[in-house]
Amino acid sequence: MITIELLFPQREEDWKYGPEVTEVGMFSHHGKLSRTARSSLPMPRVNFWRTWTALTCLALLATLRWAGSRHSAWDRAHGSWGRGWVPQIFNGLARVLTNAAPLSLRLACLALLIAVLWALRRALLVRNAYRPGPVEVKDLVTAAPEARQQPSVADLSAQFRKQLSETDLYPPSTLPAEPPAENFLDLLGDVDLEPAKLGTSLLRLTSRLRPKIAYRVSGVLREQDPEPRFGVTVTVTSYAIRGSRMETVWARSWEEAVRRAGYWVAAALLPVTRAGKTPPWRHWRGRDLPADLFAAYQQARENGRNRRFDEALRLYFLALQYDPTNLYLRTQIGGTQEKLGLYLDALETYYGALTLGTHSSRPRYERPWQRGDRKRRTNDRLWVYRWPWRRFNCLWCPWWQRGVLQARYRYAVVLGMSEITAHQWCRRSGQDGSAEHRREIRKSLTPALVARYWPSQPFPSAGAVTDAEGQERERQQLLRETLVCGTYREVRLVFQRACAQEMCRLAQDYPIARFIPGMVSGEVLTRSALRINRDVWAPLRLAWAYGLGTAEPAMAERKRLRWPRRVYKRVASVRWPATAEELVPRVERARRRWRGSHEWQDHYNAACVYAFAMHGHRSRTHEKRRDELAELATRELEEAVRSAEGGFLTLKRSWLLSEDPDLAVLRRESRFARFERETYPHATPDHQDRDDQPLQAEVAAYDRQLLMRVAEVMEETWRRRRRQSAAGIRAQVSWFESEYEIWRRVLQVTDNRAHDLPCRAKLLQRVREVAGPTLLAESGAYEGVPELDDLLDADAEWSAGKTAQRKAPQSTVGDLLDQLGSSLVSNNGCSPIECSHDWLVKVRATATHAPGSLPWGDIRTACACYAATWQGLRLLLDREITPTEFDKAVALLPVP
Repeated sequence: MITIELLFPQREEDWKYGPEVTEVGMFSHHGKLSRTARSSLPMPRVNFWRTWTALTCLALLATLRWAGSRHSAWDRAHGSWGRGWVPQIFNGLARVLTNAAPLSLRLACLALLIAVLWALRRALLVRNAYRPGPVEVKDLVTAAPEARQQPSVADLSAQFRKQLSETDLYPPSTLPAEPPAENFLDLLGDVDLEPAKLGTSLLRLTSRLRPKIAYRVSGVLREQDPEPRFGVTVTVTSYAIRGSRMETVWARSWEEAVRRAGYWVAAALLPVTRAGKTPPWRHWRGRDLPADLFAAYQQARENGRNRRFDEALRLYFLALQYDPTNLYLRTQIGGTQEKLGLYLDALETYYGALTLGTHSSRPRYERPWQRGDRKRRTNDRLWVYRWPWRRFNCLWCPWWQRGVLQARYRYAVVLGMSEITAHQWCRRSGQDGSAEHRREIRKSLTPALVARYWPSQPFPSAGAVTDAEGQERERQQLLRETLVCGTYREVRLVFQRACAQEMCRLAQDYPIARFIPGMVSGEVLTRSALRINRDVWAPLRLAWAYGLGTAEPAMAERKRLRWPRRVYKRVASVRWPATAEELVPRVERARRRWRGSHEWQDHYNAACVYAFAMHGHRSRTHEKRRDELAELATRELEEAVRSAEGGFLTLKRSWLLSEDPDLAVLRRESRFARFERETYPHATPDHQDRDDQPLQAEVAAYDRQLLMRVAEVMEETWRRRRRQSAAGIRAQVSWFESEYEIWRRVLQVTDNRAHDLPCRAKLLQRVREVAGPTLLAESGAYEGVPELDDLLDADAEWSAGKTAQRKAPQSTVGDLLDQLGSSLVSNNGCSPIECSHDWLVKVRATATHAPGSLPWGDIRTACACYAATWQGLRLLLDREITPTEFDKAVALLPVP
């Protein structure tokens, strides 16, 4: 929930913005309207205390040297050695310890020593809080009344520690640790200043200087009468600089309350520690980070790793509500949408991220003397190669964010996947608002794309206007008409030309961005990988879209592209279809200066180039050329695997084996099957009969699993309702409202399958409202999207026992969903949707006109029949009954 606070201006100039300032989140650009509350925990000032420690040490050493250099006997006994600062320091130390120095000098050295120890202790405490050091998690204690059911304190304490450790930020202390002393004088309590015992006392004091813990976390279990009943009051105490935070979180169960308390603790510690300097929390450093934002992000990452993309997207969007200008969150959303095949949605997400990084079609700041200067304004567009440093001068650097290069790269790649993006752009049909959703995206992106990419469009043909301004207006109008009502091929050409434009600018900006602190650190991009995409991958895809080398009209249209000469030369030298002899020199030329590089991205981009070129040699007459390209692509993939770590390869497994469209043709080759068997060995790795659309097969199988789990949840829900003693008329209305809505969502999922994400999201939301998160989690309704290889293995085992003829996973699952969809529509009045609607009308009429409710016997009969229908749906999708048997279960639904 976004809060609105009233802030009183602290400076006189703040009053010109009005007497109150609303805060709705943390903005990435810190200005007058971006002040969020500072964290209640103190901010560790590491550099400050390091400086104080160094200064006090230097003062002590200077005093000892001064004391040793004034002793004339040292010079007479040792000659020139007395002029060195090291022996002088030791001489002064000897004089102080042997009482040879004056009392005033000894007291000064003692005071400086205490100051050094005090500053060193503060520096160690602050360093421990910044890293942070061990976090002591105390056992939870209960304050619940005795009459109520006591919680399992030991189990909840273990769950609380596990919740903190799973954030990958702070390891809880495994053993009890003594808290640091309250003040520095407690450390000096038993220090003996006698010279004979001073060494032992100093060693004992030094061992105490090192702090054992940095933070202490404690919690108290509480309970109240109204819902939510269960709560945890958690306290975080910092020992670096005295400070603490306390909060009470409430939930409907003890487990949920402990989980939310763990997220609150991590959100309280993160902004004041070293982890707060990493994305996506850079701009929350020292601020009050909302616990709901941190919890949503952590759960979204976990769901993404488990391939629960629907739930991950929902949580990412929830996190974005608390931090709408977070570029890293938007990039994560775009990546998840790509994995689901929602390239048009990802294009809108990435473009929104670019606008946050100030990469719009026009400059962010326009000097007064530049207004109306058409030439200077044109130079700020993406095609210009002259003076690129103007984009990175001192006025632009503060607005750059870490991760903007990755967002630009993925944006250009989505544009380059024009065969998918343009298909979704031009698709006008759809159910459940999907067509309206795409129409809104087109309406939002069309003005932005026209303003950004009109220079990349062909010049008007002969006979049109000749002045520059008229040509600009005509090109903008032609591009707008193409995007609004153009054909698939025309829109695809627009996206491919825009991709070439973006790749050229990104490859040019990358060397300069390396000099900006924090811009390139942690990025997986390399300069040679960007050059491969700019010089080979993007021109090759543009040539594929044009069909160059075979169609003269396409060549004539291409000659009207008056791009910069270097850009046009790169694009003009690529023809379609391309052979291995033509592509290898271009790839090697793109990475000639970085040939010794062994980065994953370099080899993987080269493999994508060779694999994509196989699209032009799919006939039998070009089998030799296709084999050469397959051999080159497989070799580059093997080099990429050798240069990556095992954990990284695990993350890239699904993208490499099934999701990347560039490798679609290569996956059906025997060489790729051998590569898969060597890199990702499993039971039956020889899958040469892969589906042309692996993502469709994966999401269709996910729909089947989702519907099976939803059927299981609803079956158990109706059985529990039947076991009740009675239910009021309002509860009955709620039952049949949700039942009618859920059956409609099920039919929409079977009709749309992998095309529309909102159908599955709304179905899950409705089932979650009916059954609650506990029953939904117990049934496994949050299982992730299965991988294609797992589907092929399972389908091979099932097909071996049923029939000798094997089908692809998509066709097998698609047949089941088609049969289910035909059973859900009206068939002689036997449809669960119509039956649920009739019951809903009946109970609503009863609630309106009758004082009582329907007979409980009739309701119990309806509960049993609906439970049997959901059971039949689950068995049908599990291939245990036939569609005819499911139709019989539907026919038994009672009529009110």
